[in-house]
Amino acid sequence: GLDNISIPVVNALILYLMFKSLNENYNSLEERISKTIIIIALCLSFVIAVTSILVKALTWDGALAGFFFGIAIFGLGGWSWGAMYFAFFLIGSLTTFFKKKEKREVINEFEKESTARDSLQASVNSIIPVIAALLNILFPSNLFTVITAGALATSLSDTLATEIGSLSKKKPRKAIKPWKEATKGDPGAVSVLGTLASVLGSGIIALIGWVASLFEETSLFHYNTLLLLLLITLSGFIGAYFDSIFAETIQCLNRCVICGKITEKTYHCETKTEQFRGIKFIKNDLVNLLSITVGSIFAIIFVFLFGLLY
Repeated sequence: GLDNISIPVVNALILYLMFKSLNENYNSLEERISKTIIIIALCLSFVIAVTSILVKALTWDGALAGFFFGIAIFGLGGWSWGAMYFAFFLIGSLTTFFKKKEKREVINEFEKESTARDSLQASVNSIIPVIAALLNILFPSNLFTVITAGALATSLSDTLATEIGSLSKKKPRKAIKPWKEATKGDPGAVSVLGTLASVLGSGIIALIGWVASLFEETSLFHYNTLLLLLLITLSGFIGAYFDSIFAETIQCLNRCVICGKITEKTYHCETKTEQFRGIKFIKNDLVNLLSITVGSIFAIIFVFLFGLLY
């Protein structure tokens, strides 16, 4: 649709207007934005975008959106932000392709069963870090690093929980009522394997953010490092678990009138499905955005609670 091209175009326009505004109002713009990092971000984003299209990890519009997002997040946020963002994308893509055939039964019931992410999916995972990066240029604060880390930790945590958890041989459980069994592939279903993968994904983002921060003169990661890593990991895990809760409660799910299968699709067995539960306009992408927001909020709460902002 029109959003395939409008989303990246709007992103580019926002970046242009922000740079124009900063250039007119701030004499210290060159001190806040490293030209070297901008160039590296541009080159790296371009290579990843092209590669992603070739290996079918992203659609062309998804790659274009990711290209702009990569420049904004890495270019404006710095090494730690860029490392966390690209780590999410690369690791998330690898796990999506991992044992793809064995996950086919689960993938077939997704609203978007293709492994290639489109511009809307790229936007959902990137919009909070992008906004944080732009605000950080206007109002420099470690708070925006916390927000970004919480958002990306949630994104990878949720991705690994889905991609690795779907390979579990054991019966999954309901997110809200873990003592009750769920059907494999049901939105909101959780497993021990998926939970462990979720914690791992969140922890990876926190750890990579810290490692990349070693290339920066100053960073929030340089203070109370271990506690900060644990809190980011916990925030990402909580955000991802809320994704399961939202999927089990408010996400719109449909039922096939032919075979009775519960699915995210509007058509199944070549017939229009009927709504089974949830709110009609709340689809998987919105659920993901809500959970990422929750992860960011918990990250903020934790750093204030433990007094980690400097």
